[in-house]
Amino acid sequence: MSDLRKILPLLLICLLLLTACSRAGRNNAEAQAETGTFIYYLNNERTTLKTSEYKLPENMEEEDILDDMLDNLAAPFADGIAPISGFTLQGRSLDKGMLILDFSEEYEQLDALDEILIRGAIVKTVCQLGSVRQVSFTINQESLVRNGDEVGVMGPDSFAISTSTSMGQYDRIQIYLYLTGQEQDKLKFVTRMAAYNINSPMERVIVEQL
Repeated sequence: MSDLRKILPLLLICLLLLTACSRAGRNNAEAQAETGTFIYYLNNERTTLKTSEYKLPENMEEEDILDDMLDNLAAPFADGIAPISGFTLQGRSLDKGMLILDFSEEYEQLDALDEILIRGAIVKTVCQLGSVRQVSFTINQESLVRNGDEVGVMGPDSFAISTSTSMGQYDRIQIYLYLTGQEQDKLKFVTRMAAYNINSPMERVIVEQL
């Protein structure tokens, strides 16, 4: 059992990829990096993120711009789904670059894949502001927990689902993990759904699930 304790969880992973959506080719124009400020939201198929250009209001304090961005994240989109929908934003606090967003309990009922996309859309949107460096989610003032683990602090680079204006660049995968339990001498089998960018290293996608 002593050898088992030394094995890192990453080495205990058994991965099966079940592709749930087809991959579409991307042309050079679509591959170019976006510039500007954007509101991120889900496409109607709930398989990827899309963007809507956001014009930064003039003569407005950044905290007011933050509130306006959050309002936009909850507003309807003609060609997609608002990230903040089906649950409510109950409050927010910003201190020294750390933004805490508190959501209603309905957030915990989100589909696993939807939740990843929603979290990514919100974090990527607000972290475009210089005053927001990190984001943390809470549910009724309690830290967000997914798959039995506290999500913790997030930034725009916390997600493999980097957005693009093109479609079909993301796949749904089912990941089977064997992780060490609290007793350190037993393996715990867990199954997780994830969304990932087809251009991201699979190792990164796996590590994000640990």
